[in-house]
Amino acid sequence: MKYIIYFFILILLGACGKGSLNPEKKCPMGKPIAIFSDTMAVVSDHKFEANGQEGIETVNFKNGILLELIQSGCDKLTQDFRITQQGNFEMKKDSFWINGAAQSLKLFSTYSPNLMGLNQWAMVINENKDKIKLVEPFYPQMGISITIDKITGKNETTLLLKLQQE
Repeated sequence: MKYIIYFFILILLGACGKGSLNPEKKCPMGKPIAIFSDTMAVVSDHKFEANGQEGIETVNFKNGILLELIQSGCDKLTQDFRITQQGNFEMKKDSFWINGAAQSLKLFSTYSPNLMGLNQWAMVINENKDKIKLVEPFYPQMGISITIDKITGKNETTLLLKLQQE
């Protein structure tokens, strides 16, 4: 299991490209690059903005889901997925959100061969869903955390998922 996680972290890290924050300091993670594209059949609108070591990717999917993906870090990578959909999910149990995080990553992994590593994260979440608690970082191995949370409203709900090297 440990080697699987290492392997797929390398895939995700590769999504950050190469570059530097400034000429004096080279960042191992490189500059963030978009991992989604407007050429994907499921995407209706796509934007990507990079500012130094932070990249913000906004993806509107044809099914009405909005994804905001924030990638940041120079020595250690953090990826924040903010997945918003219409509907009132205020009464859902924590397991709904944990399963939703895994299902979202699994679904995203089918959109492009470059995103297949996200399925491995989905598998890690599924294998540990009884140990994962909302808001609390879960450590599938030392130095790597997964945090799942939610923002609920009457008409719109956002699933928050953070994958982080520490």
